[in-house]
Amino acid sequence: MHLKVLYLLPYLVVFSSAITWGTKRKIYAPFVDEETGECQITACDALGRSRDELFTAIMQKSGNETQTKNQVQGFLRTMKGDIQKLQMGFELLERRLLGIEQPVWELRSDELRWSRCAEGPCSCYSETWSVSCWRQDLTSVPGRQNIPSDTRSIDLGMNKLMALNRDTFKKMVSLKDLDLFDNQLTFLPDGIFFDLENIAHIKLHKNRLEYLDSSIFEKNHNLETLDVSSNLLKSIDAKTLENLRELTFLHLSSNMITELQPHMFRLLEKLEDIDISRNLLSKVLSGVFQGLKSLKFLRLNNNVLEEIELGGFANLRALETLQLQNNKIGQLELGVFDDLESLDHLVLTSNAIVELPPGLFQNLGNLRELHLGGNMIERLDAKTFFGLKKLEKLFLLSNNIEEIDEDGFVGLDSVVILILSNNLLTSLSPDVFHAIPKLEKLQIDSNRFMFLHEGTLDLPNLQYVNLIKNPWHCDCSILYLTRWLADNQDKTSNYSPKCRGPGELGGRAVHDMNFNEVCDGQWASMMSIRSRVRAG
Repeated sequence: MHLKVLYLLPYLVVFSSAITWGTKRKIYAPFVDEETGECQITACDALGRSRDELFTAIMQKSGNETQTKNQVQGFLRTMKGDIQKLQMGFELLERRLLGIEQPVWELRSDELRWSRCAEGPCSCYSETWSVSCWRQDLTSVPGRQNIPSDTRSIDLGMNKLMALNRDTFKKMVSLKDLDLFDNQLTFLPDGIFFDLENIAHIKLHKNRLEYLDSSIFEKNHNLETLDVSSNLLKSIDAKTLENLRELTFLHLSSNMITELQPHMFRLLEKLEDIDISRNLLSKVLSGVFQGLKSLKFLRLNNNVLEEIELGGFANLRALETLQLQNNKIGQLELGVFDDLESLDHLVLTSNAIVELPPGLFQNLGNLRELHLGGNMIERLDAKTFFGLKKLEKLFLLSNNIEEIDEDGFVGLDSVVILILSNNLLTSLSPDVFHAIPKLEKLQIDSNRFMFLHEGTLDLPNLQYVNLIKNPWHCDCSILYLTRWLADNQDKTSNYSPKCRGPGELGGRAVHDMNFNEVCDGQWASMMSIRSRVRAG
């Protein structure tokens, strides 16, 4: 124990000498006897005493009677940042000390290694070269557990591990799968994975990690998947990932990452899937994903993104899925998607987009699904969707769309599903949907339609349409919709649109209306048309 404290003395001295006054005297606890050179206290005592003495000295200094009240307040303001840094330093040191005091299990290579392994609290399976300590309520690695040297898989998931010794996985050169899911780890010692030269999969999700050392994966050249999601990471150093040339999957979601360093992925040419969702990213910088020539899936949803710089997705020519939903994106610059020639699935739901510049999607010739719901789009201009020749599904629900140009859907030759629910539309050009020859499913419910022009729904492949929750006005102008509904009852399922009015017709089914009811008498007068004699 005492030798371990001596090893850590440089760290303690650095932190304890961070603040000086007057004579520039260093403040530190007497860890070592000056005459014998022996440690007088344990590691934990050293940490606590050093911290207590340092903060006591700070308070004594700030309370000096010769200083005025304003001087004291000024001093405290000046020292606040230093105190916070010092506190962080002590917390990091405390984690290091806790790791050093953790037990290490024994690695065995004799003929009885697997039978001896079975004698410990973990389950050992020689046929699969695996050791499972899953859900054993462990607070530390079981020191009496023997681990065979040819173990390929270790599962330590769903325990209560708070720290690991630096030598926990020492000499485990055969290990390929390591699962540390759902523990309470706050810190990983430097070099803990250095001997895992053949490791392919590391799972660290659902812990309390705040920091990853830049060299922690330095020796893991064969790592293929890394999951560090659901931790407390605020940043990732660019050097942390630069040696993971075989990495194909990187999961960083549900952390507190505020920014991505430029070119931090530039050497990860085999990376196919990145999940950085549910963090605190506010901007996608130009070139940040440079070098990811194999990337197929990029998830940036549920951040606080307000801006995507031009070049933010540069050279991602293999990308197939891009998720940007639940952010704060207000504007998309023309050209921002130009390099995404393989994109199949683009999700921009629940942002603050007001306008879609014509030509924005012009290079997305392979896109099949586009989600734009939950934004603030007000108008669809001609050529808004120009270039989307393979698009099959277009979602525009829950926007503020009031107007669609009669050529607004030109070029959507492959669309089969169009969702325009919950907008502010009052009318449509009778030919607006005729630019979508393969349209099968159409939802225009929850808008402000009072009628539809003749021929609007006369589409050769239409199989389903939702028309409910519109203020249909059942006068002569509703006759086209009435006839269409009567002839296409199988296309509206059980959801029949209702008349909002006028008068006693309110609440009646639109398909029940007939000429005599909507175009005779008082309604004829309202519509300025000549009354007709009722059919007998």
